[in-house]
Amino acid sequence: MYDDIANSEENPFPGKVFNKPNGKDVYVGCKASYTGKDVSAEKFLAVLTGDKKTAQGPVLRSSKCDNVFVYYADHGAPGLIAMPEDEEPVYAKDLNAALKTMHKKGMYDRLVFYLEACESGSMFDGGQLATDTNVYATTAANSAESSYGSYCGEDAVVNGKNLHTCIGDLYSVSWLEDADGAFPRESLQRQMQLVTKETNLSHVQTFGDASFASDFAGAFEGDAKDKRGVKFAVRGALTVRNGVDSRTATLAYLRSKVKHGLPGARAAYLAELAFRAATVARFDAIAAKYGSSAKLLKGVAVDVAAFDDNVWACYKSAVDAVRLSCPRGLNDEHVLGHVGMLGSLCADGAADVAATVRAVCA
Repeated sequence: MYDDIANSEENPFPGKVFNKPNGKDVYVGCKASYTGKDVSAEKFLAVLTGDKKTAQGPVLRSSKCDNVFVYYADHGAPGLIAMPEDEEPVYAKDLNAALKTMHKKGMYDRLVFYLEACESGSMFDGGQLATDTNVYATTAANSAESSYGSYCGEDAVVNGKNLHTCIGDLYSVSWLEDADGAFPRESLQRQMQLVTKETNLSHVQTFGDASFASDFAGAFEGDAKDKRGVKFAVRGALTVRNGVDSRTATLAYLRSKVKHGLPGARAAYLAELAFRAATVARFDAIAAKYGSSAKLLKGVAVDVAAFDDNVWACYKSAVDAVRLSCPRGLNDEHVLGHVGMLGSLCADGAADVAATVRAVCA
């Protein structure tokens, strides 16, 4: 975990983290093996594949007798999921290759992967995730839509204080709270049926090997005895929650602060609007170099599963050019909402996409 929340200067509860309104501190007792700049794509994939030399820290040491559960939450774009600190993202090609490596090395019996990110379906769709390797994956959204924040704005209140941000994600809140309630006597399939209904602003997807979807969720998500003395109520009727498009999370945060009259909030909100307008102009300029427009390219679905090695090389270098040359790099959900068009250009055989990005952003 990046671990930038508990001790943030904007956190009104120093040293504490909350993931639901008026909930309990979920930071207590939390010890992460990798934080800050150590949270990188290289280390993440090394941890999964048991590559201790690359990870330089704890790695998975599981065997073919073990179940493995992976939960990943961040921003995303077609064929990639982001990392903090503007690090290189995790690409679909590399993630699926790592899962194949794990299978080849006998590092699990069954593996379940829950992924929260915009356009997260693009990490596995089109057959990228094999159906014969005992991996069952679900994503918060399909390959062409945003994921959504939850418990935002006026719902983000803890002990009478408004945090203004979103303190959860719609898909994640749905499965986590379901695990608290029905856990462990519920199948993975049943859990996803409930999560799909409650994640009402995006389309939850499932991929891979569904042959063991009837297994108990508790066989993957944790030890049923490990509840730290907390008793949870069994789930009742469908919960309907409001949500915020993750692409507008920063705007929603600043808008909430403006609404409450906080000092400097209006100036920050206007500056964010200006940055977003400038971002649109930059990507329009990139598209114009190839006789198109950013709006038109954004409307074209990016078929990541059809990328060959040359397209991947083009796409990765273009995304890296954004990361290294453009304002905020990839460390911004609005910028990430535009990078998919670079994949479209690469798939169409456009030349020197990375060079064009660098020139425009310069």
